[in-house]
This record gives sequence, C-alpha cells and structure tokens, in this order.
Amino acid sequence: MHSNVPRGRRGGKRFRPGFGAREHPSYIASSMKTTIRILAAGAALLLVLAACASSPAGSTSSIPGVKSIDMDRYLVKWYEISRIPVPVGRSWVNTSDTYSLRPDGSIRVVYEGFVKSPAGPRRTLTARQWIPDPAVMGDMKASFLPLVVNDNRVIAVDTDYAWLVVTSATKDYLWIMSRTPVMDEAVYASVVEKAAGWGFDTSRLERVRQEWK
Repeated sequence: MHSNVPRGRRGGKRFRPGFGAREHPSYIASSMKTTIRILAAGAALLLVLAACASSPAGSTSSIPGVKSIDMDRYLVKWYEISRIPVPVGRSWVNTSDTYSLRPDGSIRVVYEGFVKSPAGPRRTLTARQWIPDPAVMGDMKASFLPLVVNDNRVIAVDTDYAWLVVTSATKDYLWIMSRTPVMDEAVYASVVEKAAGWGFDTSRLERVRQEWK
C-alpha cells in the first residue's frame, strides 16, 4: 500500500532525516583517517615484501634457521633492541613483538610501538606466523596482508631464551630481540658480531628507544 504523503513530507511537514552515528561528519572524518593510515601501512608493507624478493645485500639462504624452538618460551613478548630500518614502524619506539598461539595452531604476532616517543600514539600491526617444516622450526613464514607471505627466519636463539635474532629472505632485514627492554651491552655486542660474521652490514643497525616506567 502506498502512502499519499508527498516524498520528503510526513504528516504534511517536510521531513529532514537526521544523521545516524555512521553518517555524522566527525565519524566520517575519523573513518577516513583510519582508512588512510591502514592503506599507508599496507603500502609500506608491500614495499618491504617486494624488496625481500631481491636485494643487493644478498640472500640469507646460506644461514641456517634454528632447528628447534621451545614454543613455551618463544610465545611471549619480545622487545626490539635494534633493527635494520624498514618503512614500517620506522618512527616507532618502545617496540615489541608478542607471540601467542592461534586456535589453528599457527602463531599470532602483534607488533606494537609508540609513534616518536613513549608518550606518543600507540600503533599495532597483527600478523599470522607459521612453521612449514617442523624439522627446521626457525624457518617460519609470516603474513601481515591476505595472500602476501614473506620469510620470517629465526637464525639464533639464546640458550636461556634471553634474546633471539630474526631476519627475512635477504640481509637487508635484521632484528635483535630481547626478553627485557634493556640488553646487556657485552651480550649485545657479541650478538652483533655474530650477525656480522653471517655477512650482515651491522653498521646499518639502529638501536630502538626503549624507555618504560
């Protein structure tokens, strides 16, 4: 049954629909900013992943991944002590990776940091990580974006799981991680020396600001 009230009128008075929550200009502006931030992060990730495919720094294929990983000690929070800079999170400080088990048996990775200072805006990126070959547990794969997979290789782990070293397919990527925000300088120097022995240009390593109260 059709109403006889003219379109735009109800009860003989002109009807002006109000804004729903998702139609409000402030919501739209906020959504646009969030979308732009996500797209920018995605574009930066794609650049990083594309660079992993080929690099003048050389492949890491000759560096063996660690054979065995104690998952109970691996699935914790790791602080980023130093890194060869990449576009993603380059301005972030107090950065960390937190690993946890997903229902399907893969690993959930939450990369977290704060923009420019510990008091800056908190940012996170989430990825899925998995182990294709249990015989070489360090040779993992990771995906931050659907259908985009890159190497995520653990090439050294401290016997007490105090630190670990992570790379990707090429020597342009290197992360030194620690269970604590501050790493003993002598231990750190020995890990850097080990990385240099594998052919990484350790002069490119950037120390990450870690300041926690």
